[in-house]
Amino acid sequence: ANLQGLWNNEFKPAWYSQYTTNINVEMNYWPAEQTNISSCHMPMLDWIENLARVSKSSQDSLLNVPKGWVAYSTNNALGGPSRWRLHRPGSAWLSRHFWEHFQFTNDTVFLRERAYPMLKELVEYWQGHLVENANGKLISPDGWSPEHGPGKDELDKKPYPGASYDQQIVFDLLSNYIEAAKTLKVDKIFMENAEKTRSKMLAPQIGKWGQLQEWMEDVDDSTDHHRHNSHMFAVHPGRQVTPFTTPQLAKAAIRSLDSRGPESTGWSSAWKINIWARLFQTEKAYHQFKSLFRVAKKDGGVEVVADGGLYKNLFSAYPPFQMDANFGYTSGVAEMLLQSHAGSIHLLPSLPKLWSSGTVTGLKARGNVELSIVWQGNRLQSATVSPASSGTYSIRYGALVKAFALKGGRHYQLDASLNLVKSTDQ
Repeated sequence: ANLQGLWNNEFKPAWYSQYTTNINVEMNYWPAEQTNISSCHMPMLDWIENLARVSKSSQDSLLNVPKGWVAYSTNNALGGPSRWRLHRPGSAWLSRHFWEHFQFTNDTVFLRERAYPMLKELVEYWQGHLVENANGKLISPDGWSPEHGPGKDELDKKPYPGASYDQQIVFDLLSNYIEAAKTLKVDKIFMENAEKTRSKMLAPQIGKWGQLQEWMEDVDDSTDHHRHNSHMFAVHPGRQVTPFTTPQLAKAAIRSLDSRGPESTGWSSAWKINIWARLFQTEKAYHQFKSLFRVAKKDGGVEVVADGGLYKNLFSAYPPFQMDANFGYTSGVAEMLLQSHAGSIHLLPSLPKLWSSGTVTGLKARGNVELSIVWQGNRLQSATVSPASSGTYSIRYGALVKAFALKGGRHYQLDASLNLVKSTDQ
């Protein structure tokens, strides 16, 4: 699924209707695992592997790296680049889709044969590319924050060492690789070196106005409403910053996102739903949800909207439409109802007041667990947990956290206090 998907109707579409790796193609596939349609994820994984092959064989000096691979920001269906702006950490971002597929499916054959080799070679690349700054911390020497910069020229190609976007993606790559190696029980020495690399990386920083810094230097503009929220990667889709594990960084992320303002393009609003949901800012997530459901206004007979909204056929308005906002919105709603990135299966983490009663069925949590949830009066009524494999599962609702030893192939019904009330065969 590219920027306009199957619905492109132009011979010369905007942005070539291609695959943009600084968020858009990734956003298209955010809902695939959590909404329980893993098979729909596979074409993207195939495309990424082909992109890697094409990049490795390229004679382009920017793509010709000693280990691993890198890619441009936009690429076509066959893996060929448009040569608009090298996106050095893009391959690492794309690789997390392989790790996510394993986490949601527990497919160890896939992990061993496809995900692990992808993760390892990219760790090798970054271990050779990171440098030490004056404080002995490892940083990306030529980072960026997609389509943005400390100056006003969004196409400024000046590199920014230690940019938060690069740092967060590489930290995420290292974390995913380390967990993969431990799961497969392979490459112990290489894995320990990856742990050392991760421990030396420059960590997310809090700036002078309480913000999560976008840059290594404290130069963020609190009045900047840029559509990209690239320094929020650690919140979503990453997991480095959470309200439970890093509360001060989560607070700083809230400050940063507030400063960007509530209005934006469709895909940016969709990303904000996901970020606000991860930060448990329930009503802010709902506001972004609502901002997408505005009908695009007409200007001279043409429907135009610069700050989100939908055309009457429900396509996200930019203009022209981009399908990533529709897919990103789907992911955001799922994140409001169920999260599993922080070690527990978290029920109704960001349920807005106006969704006072409802039911959701068939969502998927990491660990290959299917869930159905019922709520009334903004409170959990019951949840049905259906793991594919036997194991111990941590389940959270609000401040309640309980661990359950569950057998694969059974349905377990929990009440509002997370008490087990019924167990049946699937």
